[in-house]
Amino acid sequence: MPDGIQKLGKLFRLFEKPGEPSFTVNELELAQEIQANLLPKDFPLNQKIDIGALYKASKYIGGDFYDVIQIDDRKIAFVIGDVSGKSLHAALFMTQCLTLLKVFIKMDLNILKIIEKTNQMLFELVKTDMFATVFIGIYDTHYHQLSYVNAGHNPPLLLRTSVEIPAKDYHPMTMLTAEGIALNCIANMVLEEKRIQLYEGDIFLLYTDGLLDATNEFEEEFGEAKLKGLITELRDLPSQAMAEKILERIQDYSKNSKTESDDMAALVIKFKEEK
Repeated sequence: MPDGIQKLGKLFRLFEKPGEPSFTVNELELAQEIQANLLPKDFPLNQKIDIGALYKASKYIGGDFYDVIQIDDRKIAFVIGDVSGKSLHAALFMTQCLTLLKVFIKMDLNILKIIEKTNQMLFELVKTDMFATVFIGIYDTHYHQLSYVNAGHNPPLLLRTSVEIPAKDYHPMTMLTAEGIALNCIANMVLEEKRIQLYEGDIFLLYTDGLLDATNEFEEEFGEAKLKGLITELRDLPSQAMAEKILERIQDYSKNSKTESDDMAALVIKFKEEK
């Protein structure tokens, strides 16, 4: 049995304790290690796209998640999600949700079916007071198009950096909105699939609400406007350096806050020039 599957089994067994279980430091560290291993650090198709990631749990383990999944030689999926709550049970729900999404994405299903089937499985497996917001984008490197659905998640940001984009597609900063509700809220979901043309130099930021909700000592949130300004300011950095600098700036902004921080996750994706 692969080591990763064995560790995932250990994580599930941690939550089999009845009632509201307490956990030892060793158990918490194990759960933290398993969760870290679920989130990728090396990304596919790096000759076509430059990807960076940030992840910061508010406690030992968190409910935010991301993934980058190569479907075939030309298609790649980007996933970002946020689970309700901050408990260890929320972390388990996150693991279930991400695992199901990955399975259905790998099957190369229609993007709406990926969400629908994941929701159906969660409805059968998980108590109904937990939910997860999720954004999935599938990028076709041949046509340079992104198909996406948004199940109640923060709309990702798309920054255009090239001036050689047709006028009909040129909007310096676009929010990728789509109608949809979070997973595990209702059995039969109604979602909207959208598609957008991408160009070389585009910068795509997927993020969770922990980035927006971080507060300073005056309880002022970092907010959407500051995040937009930050990615515009950092646009010339490589993706991983950009992700690290975003986290650094937000942590510096909130270092004197009296409010408990939320989990934070983000993917920074730069679309490279074709050689």
